[in-house]
This record gives sequence, structure tokens and C-alpha cells, in this order.
Amino acid sequence: MLRKKEARELLEGEQEELWSWIATLTEKEDNEDGKMFRAWLELHSKDPADSVYVFFTSLKSGASDSTTQQEETIVGVASLVKDDYGRIAPEGGWILGGVNVRREWRGKGVGSAIVKAIIEEVKLRVLREKRDIPIKLISVNGALINKLYAPHGWIPTTDVWPEEDIPCLQVFSYKQGEQTGTDSPPPLLVPGSLSSTPSSSSNSSSPCSLPPRPLPRKLFSY
Repeated sequence: MLRKKEARELLEGEQEELWSWIATLTEKEDNEDGKMFRAWLELHSKDPADSVYVFFTSLKSGASDSTTQQEETIVGVASLVKDDYGRIAPEGGWILGGVNVRREWRGKGVGSAIVKAIIEEVKLRVLREKRDIPIKLISVNGALINKLYAPHGWIPTTDVWPEEDIPCLQVFSYKQGEQTGTDSPPPLLVPGSLSSTPSSSSNSSSPCSLPPRPLPRKLFSY
């Protein structure tokens, strides 16, 4: 079970843990430069129109047979923003961006749980605001498109931002009420446990390694 918290609400110790992790990010291992990503997160956490979410999970440590102490650790981040490096969100909606999972937690269901949590957050906004809310996702990583986002209903569309010239740019949106993901995300595994699977780099395949599939002609929103 993940707990999410907005970056602007983090306690001092939580902020220190977040920035210590972000400082370790590299383009090669994480598709992000730590220094640039921190600036991006700080910028959007200060914008009241945006939401930068930090995700925590519990670590259980048995002090004795009768007591169990629970500690939390940050496992990833994701954001809903209006403007992502000049890419403007659809009217009345947001861009899902800044999704990243700590290396030691990859391959353990964290990314899937984060995407699911963002979907649930948007559904709450739909109920609260009583309107459709479009959410768009841009990804140039073919491996993540199929492994992380597709199981939650995100599909390629013919919609593009005309100012973009990123190779293999894919724009995704999600249709409320027709989420067709297979099952709930697998249980999170504590790093180092016997049942954990090896983590894999998000650069494991070509960004353009998408299987051929027809593109729908209709855009969807929440």
C-alpha cells in the first residue's frame, strides 16, 4: 500500500530524503538528470495549479516477537502539471509527468501502484468538480508504454502537440469508466527479499520499440 503526499506538505526530514534520492538520478539509469529534475519538481510544487506527489511505503522491522515497528521510505514521485517544458495541458486538465521510481524499488509493482494512485486522484477530482477532466501523458520510452501505462488503459492517440519534434512522441489519454487494466498491481516487495525480482533500467529497450497497432481516432478524458 502506497501513501501519497504533496511535495509542498513534506516535513523537513521527508524533504531531505526526497532531495537526497533525486540527487542520485542520472540520464543513463533514470532518464532524468538529478539537478534538472529537482528544479522541475520545486517549480511545480510551488505552483498552486500543479500537484507534485511523493509516494511512501512502509518498511516493517520486528523489534521482538510481540512488537513490530513501521518505518516509511520514499519509493517514487509523479506529478499533474499544467505546463511541462512548454507542453501545455489540454483545457481543464493536466499533464501526467515526472514519474520516477527509486532504482531499488523497480520491478516490484511500485510504478503500477503510482499510476493507479494518480488515476484514483483524478477520479476524485472529477467527482469533486463534477466535470470531465482530460489527462495527457507523453512518453518516448516504448518499454514503459507497454509495461507501465498500457495495463491501466492508456492508449496511443493521433493527438500531438504541434510544437513537438521529439522522435517517437506518443500522447496518451485515459477514458473514465472504461478502465480495462487486467488485475490489481502486484504486492510491493521489500528490496532484498527472497521474492523480489531484479530491477531493470528504463533504458532496456529502444524508445521506438513499439509493436505495430492501429491508433484510435478518438481522444478520451476522465
